[in-house]
Amino acid sequence: MAEHPQAAARAQAEVDALLAGRGPSAEHAAFLPWLNATLKVAMRSYPPVAALLTRRTTADITHDGRAPAKGSLRRIAPWAIKRAARWFDAPDAFRPHRFLPSALLPPRGAWWPFGTGPWVCLGQHSAMLETTLIAALRLQRFTLALLSNTPPAD
Repeated sequence: MAEHPQAAARAQAEVDALLAGRGPSAEHAAFLPWLNATLKVAMRSYPPVAALLTRRTTADITHDGRAPAKGSLRRIAPWAIKRAARWFDAPDAFRPHRFLPSALLPPRGAWWPFGTGPWVCLGQHSAMLETTLIAALRLQRFTLALLSNTPPAD
């Protein structure tokens, strides 16, 4: 968020307005939509697991004109999927509004920071809650800024 000072300032203002100096707790998380959106877009832009994952096909598929056999191993790159232009306009842009409650969510499989299907993290809701509360605490105490010699991303 430090690379995007306007988004960070908006998240900080949201936290300050809601909490008025009090510490955040679980019931506050639902009332921090902009902060949640900035965290989600950060996880989309910089997925926690950016490396290759391996999955076995369970059905006959065709991809880019090729038809790998059912049961073959496929490599999946979360970083590339989450930056695909077919799912996100300006995929490299940091746009929290994509994840606001009023926004149309990306299709299943386009954004999955905690896995998907049988590999989904059972603790995803707890992890998102903890991330939101920790971010709110940090925003109450600190103003995010880049080092003076670091240019902003965009």
